[in-house]
Amino acid sequence: HSTRDLGAMQRPSKKKNAPPSGSSADAKAAPSGAGRLPLALSLVTLVVAIGVAVTARGSDGSSPATGSSREAVSGTRTPTHRPTGLSGIPLAELPTAADLEWRVVSESPRIYVRDNFLSDAECEALKKQVTGRLEPAAVVQKTENKHDKQVNVRNNKQIWLGYEEERDTPFIHHIIKRMHRAARLPEDDAEALQIGHYGVDEKYELHQDSDPAHDVARPATMIVYLSDVEEGGETLFPLSHRNNCAMNWRRNSTTGEKVFGIRNCCDRPDMLRIPAKKGRAVLFFNHDMAGGKDTLAEHAACPIKRGEKWIAQRWFRYAPYQRLVHPSDWRFDGLPAPGLQSLEAPLRPGRMDLRTLSQKTPAVYLIEDFLSADECRLLIDLGKSLPSFDENGMTRRWVSQQEEAGNAQIAAIVKRMHRMALVPENHGEVLQLGSYEPGSSQRFHVDSSRGQGVERPWTLLVYLTGDGTVGPKGEGATLFPGERSRDCTKGDDMSSCCELAAQEHRAGETAPGAAKMLLVPPKAGRAVLFRSHTASGVLDPRSIHGSCAAGPEGKW
Repeated sequence: HSTRDLGAMQRPSKKKNAPPSGSSADAKAAPSGAGRLPLALSLVTLVVAIGVAVTARGSDGSSPATGSSREAVSGTRTPTHRPTGLSGIPLAELPTAADLEWRVVSESPRIYVRDNFLSDAECEALKKQVTGRLEPAAVVQKTENKHDKQVNVRNNKQIWLGYEEERDTPFIHHIIKRMHRAARLPEDDAEALQIGHYGVDEKYELHQDSDPAHDVARPATMIVYLSDVEEGGETLFPLSHRNNCAMNWRRNSTTGEKVFGIRNCCDRPDMLRIPAKKGRAVLFFNHDMAGGKDTLAEHAACPIKRGEKWIAQRWFRYAPYQRLVHPSDWRFDGLPAPGLQSLEAPLRPGRMDLRTLSQKTPAVYLIEDFLSADECRLLIDLGKSLPSFDENGMTRRWVSQQEEAGNAQIAAIVKRMHRMALVPENHGEVLQLGSYEPGSSQRFHVDSSRGQGVERPWTLLVYLTGDGTVGPKGEGATLFPGERSRDCTKGDDMSSCCELAAQEHRAGETAPGAAKMLLVPPKAGRAVLFRSHTASGVLDPRSIHGSCAAGPEGKW
């Protein structure tokens, strides 16, 4: 992937994964455990699959965090609410980002960048929120010593936002919800938002964010720069050169000067350096696709040479941590409501933003206009020209690797699918195209099956036809029965559940005491991204889903 559009970003040649090892220099006590999964791909199904040689862990071993641990870890305190430029604006009236498609910086480790993730106003509001509250940063050396101040390791200042502060401040949870949608992780699976400040000569030496051995299991980290920096302050990933940047004194071969730690590396052109830019977000994964700790995700904050750097940082977890789910926003939660497209651009969801249909068990997201009308027609025409076979109610076609690589439009679609799933391109099955004759359906199933050697943590399904309306029998819709899967899977006839889900959808309510089923109507260009495994690698039986009988026009 080219990074030429990322300005001054420096990127070395691509490296192979190193075996997981090491310990965290910055860690907070947390549930541990990560599953082992790569990914597989298909177009009406981008599926995530793993090679059979990789062994999955059987359980995430997670445990809920207690109130005392939250106090120790996140440094929560009585919040100090200060007026900001965004204060007092209701959640549904806060402006949002115009484009949230990630750019791929590295696939090993997985690193993604998005400029303008936060607006100038949002950056300034977060800085104002913590005015006068910053404290010297602490580094965790071991589980019993939560806040050991090690100035040789880290000498900046920071503050954790309080639980009530996140919960009760609309612009803050508006930003946090965007972070979680962008990372494809549930809102309650994270530590409190941290705001940090670096002045001249302040830095953070080489470290890893996840340390399951000490109860600190963080699948991913997001850093958003809240300011530009005149010089220095890059986020450094030394990759295979980590030993040259570790916390030791080394003598400069040119000047003879003794230099400590990352100062040996921050000016080297063969390092991956991401410059700080106001509003820019960096998302990186601390564990690889197989669930092992990715030592190549070791990183550092280079010293500030001129100016200052502000950041907002979110550490995601494998299991509930703060246990804080933010209020629903009709613009981003649930199926699209009438009137959404009539909103003006700053309020309307941006390009490639996700809608959260279900945060977990199952985790389901929706992306409108993922494909254009021309791209939908291209894929339908391609499907009609390919050999097909019938399976489980659907007529399937597989797009060959030669076709994927040789057709620029197909290759661009496949790359977009992998970016949307945040999965490397080598973790994917070939593109699959499927069609349904009128009245044809696909019975309930789970996309991943360890017993058959097919482990698919993610599926991306894209509708090539449909107008998004819900018919009286849920014609052509994808149905996730969730907690009602046992009732819906009695026998092979799913029509009654599809009809009931359609009735509940139109009425806007479920029967008393009944759990809600998730019905997603087909719409040309609409994508549905969902997990078959939890983030820690455990198979999610509630990811079971099926396709309701197609209407008179059929379905692609």
